[in-house]
Amino acid sequence: MRVPKGTIKRYWLIFAALTWLCFTLEAQRSYTPGVNCYTKAELLSLSDSIRVLNLQIAANPSMARLYAKRAYYRSPLGDYAGSLRDYDSAIMLDKNYKNAYFSRGLMELHFNKCEAGLKDFYKTFALDSTDCGALLGIGDAYDCMDSGKLALEFYNKAVLCNPNDCSFIRRVGFFYFERKNYPIALEQVDKAIAKGCTDSRLFALKGHIYKETKNYSKAIDGYSEAINGDLSANERLTDPELYADMFFNRGYCFDELKMTSKAVEDYSRALVLNPNDKYSLYNRGLLYFNAHKKKKAGKDFYAAALLGDEDAISYLRDDFKKLYREYLAQKRIVQ
Repeated sequence: MRVPKGTIKRYWLIFAALTWLCFTLEAQRSYTPGVNCYTKAELLSLSDSIRVLNLQIAANPSMARLYAKRAYYRSPLGDYAGSLRDYDSAIMLDKNYKNAYFSRGLMELHFNKCEAGLKDFYKTFALDSTDCGALLGIGDAYDCMDSGKLALEFYNKAVLCNPNDCSFIRRVGFFYFERKNYPIALEQVDKAIAKGCTDSRLFALKGHIYKETKNYSKAIDGYSEAINGDLSANERLTDPELYADMFFNRGYCFDELKMTSKAVEDYSRALVLNPNDKYSLYNRGLLYFNAHKKKKAGKDFYAAALLGDEDAISYLRDDFKKLYREYLAQKRIVQ
């Protein structure tokens, strides 16, 4: 019998430096995780702002802040290459533009340019030795370079720099989680919770730790706290996949505990947020199949197969001949 897929997806997006791309990095705003993501309407407004900035840059091509502002607006729209070019331009015009170095460092990590990102984060810290985020960036750059010892050193320095920033403590916890040192990872989570942190990603990490150690009841508690936590309404709009993954992982834990109706409910909620989640489609289809609800199972397996799930394709081939022929025909059309 096939088992449900337990892949914990997108850990890096929940915890690592690239989540900072959702946050504002301009000097006039504070480094406050989770409060500056954009709604769809705001994203349309950003496109309008870029058009205005294009005109302003044409009229004032030597103003570094105009390039940095356009770079900042391009990031939420997914134009990371354009954003990187604009930060390059801003730095060429102002060699001491701290926020431009920091933001460019994030972009360079996005493109896996680890050494370049490291250099920019060090420059940020050289320009402002009170910038705790720069220390975390240095840690992420070292982690990108697989220099775990140095990464941990700078994560701990970031925590010492700002001991009340929950995201910094969480990053240390995730560092240990990635390396399967679950007891120390959990210590970091508990440390942050003891400080009064209510960060949804922190509770998601708690759920992941218990899930990986097969303590599914406690994992469910962690994911429930994450789902009901302080993940902002804007974040749920701009990154529904992140929110969907919390439901997927909790659904998997219900699945393992044979709490079928709750598992189906969570997989379904994940799919409302992310209709192309092949893991939730496959797992829900498997539950329907085992409950002899073949019509519903076939529908889910067919959708998962179109998204490339090999196990779903096997189910169609073995148990849903008509749907399998439709799948093959659809693949030929796409190709």
